[in-house]
Amino acid sequence: SIFDQEDIKKGKIIADSLKGRAPFTVKFSFETEDEINDAEYLWDFDDDGIIDLITLMPQAEFIYNDPGVYMAKLDVRTADGIVMSRHATIYITNGNNNDKKPMISSNNVSRNKIGKIELSDKTSLVLPADALEQDDVVNIKRLESGQIPKESSLNKNKPIGEYREYKFENRKDPFNKEMIISIPYADENEDGIVDDKDIDELTLDVYWYDEKNEEWKILSDVLIFPKENIVTAKTSHFTIFGIVGAENKKDDSRPGNNADDANNCFIATVAFDSPIAKEVIVLREFRDKYLLKSGPGRRFVDFYYHFSPPIADFIKDNQFLKSVIRFCIKFLVILIEIMLK
Repeated sequence: SIFDQEDIKKGKIIADSLKGRAPFTVKFSFETEDEINDAEYLWDFDDDGIIDLITLMPQAEFIYNDPGVYMAKLDVRTADGIVMSRHATIYITNGNNNDKKPMISSNNVSRNKIGKIELSDKTSLVLPADALEQDDVVNIKRLESGQIPKESSLNKNKPIGEYREYKFENRKDPFNKEMIISIPYADENEDGIVDDKDIDELTLDVYWYDEKNEEWKILSDVLIFPKENIVTAKTSHFTIFGIVGAENKKDDSRPGNNADDANNCFIATVAFDSPIAKEVIVLREFRDKYLLKSGPGRRFVDFYYHFSPPIADFIKDNQFLKSVIRFCIKFLVILIEIMLK
């Protein structure tokens, strides 16, 4: 259907309660006299201009953890754009319990649409078209460490304390298509170390709990977004997920931080006799933008750092080998520059 703003009669947000003590859960719904098909509902629960949640059905739920007066805003969007905006005022007073209340969100998803569910803390789920065999409801829940099965076999990695449970109400088995989940982590001072955990953000991985075999397993397709403080992973299983990582080494050995490594250990640096050669800089950029953002890439970097020092030492006085390596690296850099553009 095509809507004109003047044709819309009226619509309103309905909250199950407008007042309460923090932390306070409010369930929202939307009613209108107009028949609106194929709409998306964009919820901004505190009217800060940031969309907190997108749903395909006119229902949503949000937890207000802090006291204050909030203007909850809803935009109804169709193929023709925003066709309706409505507000509701929520009053939250100071509660007696300051503990963080678990986040729970229930969302309707359609089998015929590409869907994205994003919560206020950046937890999200992206569903490709036709990933579902039928319309469904997905429940996303934040869990505490005491609510999950015992973590073991984490390959010497340590959990950072962020856990999410993704469950579909009508599907228990793995899906035929992978979906993308996103889980946030804390690094408020942007020093590359997870807050209060002393864990290097570039080592983060996502694990999932195999309920059938009662064991934790690593997901192989993981990306880290340091600026956004988000870890994403592809999965066809929906269960409990956690984030783990390696403790920060005290010798400041994060890739790119050690000047001696740059001068002596990297094969490219030795081949070009300079840590600031154009080719060396391109390789570092490729490492930082691509390799360090995925589990396999980080493992390759670790492998390279482990075996490169003796190779670099072996070739540093051999001009013939250095010229051969320079030729190979220049060809590789051309391919990388094409990729980075």
